[in-house]
Amino acid sequence: MKRILAALIIALALPAHAQGSRGAPDIRPGPLQDILARIPADASGLIYLNDLAAARRQVDPLTTDAPTDLDRALAPMSSAFLPAALDQNSLLYFPDGGKEALGFSVFELDQIAGWGDPPQAPLVATGIDRHGDAIAERLRARGFAATPTQGHTVWHLQDDFKIDIARRNDDPLTGPLGQSQRIVVDGDTLLFARGWPVMNDLLDPGATLATEPDTAAILRAGYALRGAGDLLGAVIVPFPPSGRLDPGILLQSGGNMKPEQFALLLDRMPGRDLPGLPPFLRYGLLLWQDGYDTTGAIVIPYMSRDTAETARDRFTALLDVVESPAARRSFAELLPYDRRFEIVGTEARAVLVLGFTTSADATAPVSLTTFTNTPRRRLMDMLLLREIDLLIGAGP
Repeated sequence: MKRILAALIIALALPAHAQGSRGAPDIRPGPLQDILARIPADASGLIYLNDLAAARRQVDPLTTDAPTDLDRALAPMSSAFLPAALDQNSLLYFPDGGKEALGFSVFELDQIAGWGDPPQAPLVATGIDRHGDAIAERLRARGFAATPTQGHTVWHLQDDFKIDIARRNDDPLTGPLGQSQRIVVDGDTLLFARGWPVMNDLLDPGATLATEPDTAAILRAGYALRGAGDLLGAVIVPFPPSGRLDPGILLQSGGNMKPEQFALLLDRMPGRDLPGLPPFLRYGLLLWQDGYDTTGAIVIPYMSRDTAETARDRFTALLDVVESPAARRSFAELLPYDRRFEIVGTEARAVLVLGFTTSADATAPVSLTTFTNTPRRRLMDMLLLREIDLLIGAGP
């Protein structure tokens, strides 16, 4: 019943004649759009999407002078939006990307997607079509059991959501706690979960994000933006329509202040009397790369171009006056990059792209840190601290 209701809601949300379609460019589908068809429409929390094949295409030509082979392998992943199921620190233990343990190398995956918070943090990955037999062989040798489920073979180890410290970092997917695993190979796609309920949802997702209008529009705009290079990744963020902030969540930004003190700080902050952005339901953080140039952006879908233009103008005004509670500096100072604010029309939405571009040092050898200090990193930090809410919170 839940899946039927989700499908009906999505179908009703699709506009018959959206104003955003006017002047929409011819947008070719991209691989991150394809992987949305594997993600349930009711997926919770942040949704992380990464095109590692595109990252390798951009970064590999720059890594001829990388300090080590591991630096060369990790460089394309250094700026990725990695989901909770794949701990970036754990990758340091596997110069082969885990191939000996899993039968495939994480460094050779094409696209990966994940969502939700631990322990229910599933993963979908593509690029394993040549490794099915090797995966079965390695997992069987390591004690995984195989159970037929919904027409697939599920390889599994440990009870649902259990940990075993003795197994920590056994492979890139166990993590530092030795967590339970459920693995399915479906053609070129790997499905991964830590419990049977989550795996069952992966095998039968019902309505998916591929038919959710705002998420689809965010990615279509990502592929339509010209001159920024390849779209490497996205984080899709649900947003409360009210746009109200919880001062308790923001305590991490405000040091040791009590919630009521922090709320008072927000009320007195310069620019808080300015109108917020028009309401929206989802937004995204997107990343593009073109050689040494990277662009990170806040991407918001609206129903009309007029609304998107209003949002752009309000954001520009807020950016120069609103301060970060953590740094006590304006966000314009914290985002000192070249600005690229555009509106991209898709069939169903007018998508506001609030982009920031910077260039890495082309004279230094490419390493793990070359592409980490970028607008993407700054925007992601702002997201986790909920400081982005101060700039784009829905207003009157």
